[in-house]
Amino acid sequence: MQTFREKGKGVEPEETRTARNEGHALTLAERLAESRIGVVALRQDGDPDIGDMEEPVVLAIHGRVPPIFSDLPF
Repeated sequence: MQTFREKGKGVEPEETRTARNEGHALTLAERLAESRIGVVALRQDGDPDIGDMEEPVVLAIHGRVPPIFSDLPF
């Protein structure tokens, strides 16, 4: 989960948050969207302990986020 705040005419990332599962990520994204300029809920499969991570998949986008997120698969 990545949230964004307004910075000048753009947006800047805030601290990344981790959800327990996809349902929790979607619920959390909706709640955070009420107080943030933008929120992206992502899923990324793999094993972070060995650095074997797949490309992130966008679960939901709320508000204004950087254009790079539109290039990721839904």
